[in-house]
Amino acid sequence: SRPTYAQATQDPAAAATERTLRKDPNSPASKAFAALDASNAQARQDALAPIVGTPDDLEAMKADRETATAPLREAAFANKTPVDPTPVVQTIDSILASPAGQSDSVVNNLSRIRDKLTNGGNLQTDPEQLYGIRKAIDTSLSATAARSGSDAQLASKELMDVKGALDPVITPGAPGFDQYLSAYREASQPINAQEYLQS
Repeated sequence: SRPTYAQATQDPAAAATERTLRKDPNSPASKAFAALDASNAQARQDALAPIVGTPDDLEAMKADRETATAPLREAAFANKTPVDPTPVVQTIDSILASPAGQSDSVVNNLSRIRDKLTNGGNLQTDPEQLYGIRKAIDTSLSATAARSGSDAQLASKELMDVKGALDPVITPGAPGFDQYLSAYREASQPINAQEYLQS
């Protein structure tokens, strides 16, 4: 990209002149600056393209992650046994009773999770179903959800606390679940970086 004279020299007088010239969008000088801005923006985009990648690149990375980690997840739940989600319910109740529980976003998001855990009065003891709840939390906190300004973003800290309470509950009922999480986390690092750049 090519800087303007004012940008290159950092000269306050030149910067003031440039601002004056840019004010009239129909003037030749203003149009020249606009063309230069567009050219520079395209140059930056072209330079970053190999790093940022495309949405298709991102989807391919996610598919590779699934291929690499799915066998570990399936093995973990192949010999699943019932677990007690009471610690997760207690975590939610504790948050709802705290000052954070005064937020409508926190109440709405955590109450939905609590309803799934208590399942109409019957605690959800299937570790694979609890993993489904964990995935739902991840989805609500994803970069895509963040861009759309989802309600969950306002309760992100509290949702992360609940997610953290789920892991030690699921693991005893799904031998190898912790290894799956570790492998998934490692495979997600370049994906998270790519999502951040593309957002």
